[in-house]
Amino acid sequence: MGLEKYGKKIISGLPGWASQCSYYSTTKRNPKLRILDENLKLTDLYTFPCTDAAVYDVNMQTQKRFLERCQKDAPILHEFMSEIESRSKNFGRDIFAKEVVLDEECEHELENERELEKEVEQQIPHEEPIMEQQWDSSKIFSAESHLALPSNAGILSLKTAICSLSPEFAHIKWDQNIDIYVTDNFMKTVGDSMSPLLEKRQQFLRLVDAAIHFDKSSKLLLLSEYEADSILLLQWERQLLNQSSPNSFVNWSFFKNSSYVSKCLSSGAIASVQLFSRETKFAPEEEKALIAELLTAPKGREVASHFTVFRDTQHHLARSVLEKVSDSDLKD
Repeated sequence: MGLEKYGKKIISGLPGWASQCSYYSTTKRNPKLRILDENLKLTDLYTFPCTDAAVYDVNMQTQKRFLERCQKDAPILHEFMSEIESRSKNFGRDIFAKEVVLDEECEHELENERELEKEVEQQIPHEEPIMEQQWDSSKIFSAESHLALPSNAGILSLKTAICSLSPEFAHIKWDQNIDIYVTDNFMKTVGDSMSPLLEKRQQFLRLVDAAIHFDKSSKLLLLSEYEADSILLLQWERQLLNQSSPNSFVNWSFFKNSSYVSKCLSSGAIASVQLFSRETKFAPEEEKALIAELLTAPKGREVASHFTVFRDTQHHLARSVLEKVSDSDLKD
């Protein structure tokens, strides 16, 4: 996997670097070449199909096109052009990518073709949704913490809920972040409720969206969509009657980015929810907590990026905070 990711990074990065450097080398001392009218026809753009070629050959074709724009005696930074050829040969001689005759003009078309190559049709067996457990959600408006809610709400700590998905997540230090809880309905969606690892449910994990913040105890409870709709309806009714509540009904995306959140939850707690909800970018304070509190063990850093696999958001991992912290280039 490490070599495969290394190859993908070369394919995505080296041709772009070679193109920009070739442009710089041929136009640095000849500014008139920086803007040229292109004399292109539709046949030039669409006649030639994409073909597989070594990254080195792709870069040499790019370099050739830029040289053809120059006059015979035009001042060119030949030492840069030689460096482009040398690096392309060292890193891209045995790695293959898509080549088109005019790839800088056809960049959008080429990108579309690359995206089509990445698409993989997955067939997931049909599953019946689990009926949600009914509980008295009106207790939310008077409870001072999750402990005061009915037992059939099935309140679980975030650590217990996450480790039920896969034992590998126990390597992440969730112990220090005990302010986050989930309902049983939030975790249970489809599949066999008696399955110890809930393997099927990993494909149907709910997104972190609505939550209740218990203002007095500073605990956060993640809700399912059905629970959120029921509580929101009750809240509207209470507002019409001018009835207040000690707790706050919040949207997680808005809540985590508000100035109010730092007064309610620690940076470690915020980072825990972000990690579980497959986010890959973290604010500076949450990034520090991610490193100093959650991912202190090497195995924890290794498995942290696996949340993007469950959520099918691996494409967000490249060049993100999570990739840097989890060493996913080497471990994934």
